[in-house]
This record gives sequence, C-alpha cells and structure tokens, in this order.
Amino acid sequence: MTASPEAPAAAPTTARAPKYRYFTTAPESIRLPVSAIFPAIPTNSWRGSDADLSREISLPCAELFSSNRPRISLARLSELLPGCIELNPDAPEWIPLPAGPLARAYQPVTSRELLVDPEPAAPAPAAPTEKSTTPAPATPPASPAGEPASSSAAPAVPFEGQRIVSIDKPVASWRRVLKPILGPSAEELEERHLAFRNGGKSPAVESTPSSGSPADPPAAATSPAETTVTVPPIVAPPEPPAPPRIPVADRPIANPSDLAELQSLLMTEDDLTIQRVLALSAALPGVRGCRLTADEEALSTGTVAGGLDGSAFLQSARALLNTTEAPALTLFTVTGPVSLLVHGRAALTVLHHDRGFLPGVREKLTTILAAVERNLGEPPEPRASS
Repeated sequence: MTASPEAPAAAPTTARAPKYRYFTTAPESIRLPVSAIFPAIPTNSWRGSDADLSREISLPCAELFSSNRPRISLARLSELLPGCIELNPDAPEWIPLPAGPLARAYQPVTSRELLVDPEPAAPAPAAPTEKSTTPAPATPPASPAGEPASSSAAPAVPFEGQRIVSIDKPVASWRRVLKPILGPSAEELEERHLAFRNGGKSPAVESTPSSGSPADPPAAATSPAETTVTVPPIVAPPEPPAPPRIPVADRPIANPSDLAELQSLLMTEDDLTIQRVLALSAALPGVRGCRLTADEEALSTGTVAGGLDGSAFLQSARALLNTTEAPALTLFTVTGPVSLLVHGRAALTVLHHDRGFLPGVREKLTTILAAVERNLGEPPEPRASS
C-alpha cells in the first residue's frame, strides 16, 4: 500500500486587532448621599432619622437641570425618599440644590462601539487578449549544399511562448533636427534701409520700372485710427440701510452676568427685558411706581404715567446730582415723595408710598439701574440741527 500524499498546509492568516470608537454621554441620574442635599430641605418638611441621612439617593438629571439652576420639586423628592418628606401647605414647590456636591457626583458615561472595516472590492475582470493578425512569415528558400544558412533569417515557426502582435503605427526612428532660423544678411539689411528712406519702395523697382507702364505711385502712409476710450466713473455701491432701532422697552438684558444679578435681586428665573425689569422694580417694598428715561425715550408703570412726566424736573435734578455727587435726590411733592437716581444715560424716577426709601431699597435700585444702563446698547446718533 502506498501512503496518500499529505495535503498542503494552509497559509497562516494574520488576525487584525479590532478597532473601537470611544465616546461619552450624559448620565441619566446622579447618586449622592442624602446628607449632601439635607441643608436645602425645609426644616418643617423633614421627617427622616439620622440613619436616613447616610442613604444614597438617585436624582434624575432631566429634572435637575431643567432650568439654569439645579433644583428639584418637593413632591418629586418625597417620591425618592418615601417616609422622609412631608408636604406642608407652606412649603415651597421647588428646592434649589447646591451645585458643588452635584458637580462632584456628576460622572459622564463612557461607551465604545466596534468599527467594522469595509469589505474589499471585487477585482476587475481581465481584458481579453489581443489576437495576432500578422500572417506567418514565409519559409526562406533552402540554401545550396555546402553553404551555411543565413543567421538573419526569421524562423518559420515561432518558438514556444513567443507572442506576435501586429503594429499598425510606424516605428519611431531618429528624431528630426529642426533647421535653425538665421537672421537677415548684411545685404538684406542694406536693402531694407534704402527702402525705408525711399518711402517704403524697393530700390530695384525704382531704378528699373517695367516698360510701357508707369511706375506705381508710392503708397500713402497710413496711420492707425485714433480711438478714444471713455472710462466710466467708479461709483461706490450704496450702503445698506441701517437696521431698525429696537425700542428701549423691548431691549433684552443680554449680558449674562447682569442677567444673573437682576434675576437674584428681583427673585425671578425668567428672561428679562428692560420693561420687565421696570415692572418688577415697581413692586419693591415702599415703591408705588417707577419711570425710566433713556435715549430720549421714557417708559413707566401704569400707575405713575401721569405723575412723573416732567422733563424740566429731570434736567434740574440731574444737574443737582452731578454737582453734589449724591446717590439720590428725594423731593416731597403734593402727589407724594419722589426720588431720582441717575447712572450714565439712564435716569430712574421713583414714586414712594408714604416716605422715602426703606432700608436696602435704594441700594437695590441703584444696582438695577446700573445693569439696565449697561444693556442699552449703542447710543442713538445725534439729530442734525436744522
């Protein structure tokens, strides 16, 4: 018996390491101990024990960061801590949470996905082989006896593996050398010079005119026609019209730091405009109404529209404040005490209830007026005097 031949070993394949793409996503919740948020819980709403403070609570991120400050509703917190929170009628609806513990417990989720290499493209089919159209060479005549055969004769039958392809284009031979272009000789230059002096006529034609025909008159020298090109003047494109100016009442508080400061002073989380700031300022303790004058515009609350419309009073009071450098000026009029605060382009007139400013109200209104003046934008262009 003869042993069967062994099958050839398969070629080793090199395994490629997988490739991954790593990315991070926001977590769905934040886990931290109850003691981290215990200072923010109202005292009259906490019913838990000391052991409940060491428990971990999972706060949903979608509810925490639904506004510009982290907060959670007291009803939602009672669901997350059953038996520890009591909903009282006087308890607040939302509880602001400290940002420090939330920032330390915030852990983004790192994920990865496998990158799949694209499949290699199929190889293109091979082009068909060109068939030979050259006829077989003729067999040379046999040489006479005793003479060797010529070595330059082509074989009658091509040898094995030889491929014969017909060539239709002529075979490139030696490159053609261009004839150099020589300049005119000295005799030709002399003839051109004489022709130029004789008015463009060759001397040979002038000396030997043809018999029976008069000499051709000299051709009149022609000069190219002079043309005048008129260049149109360069006109600058018209300037685009200026955008319409926004009224003072509709101008937003665009500065983020001023917006955060006004939201803290006026106890609101809404986006503020100058009209909204004036309305909230008129609701401060001891204030009956406010009127703001800026950029030749005046806006006020509805209760003081008729009582504070005195441009002469504003001009004299502004001059007095600039002279004395006083923070405010209060006058006791028939309609009640009236105060004026000035900051840059803005002036705020305040109508009180019974007496002047209550403690802390003047400082708060001074800060509000400064923030409003910074968000007025560019001053209007001065009017042309007629």
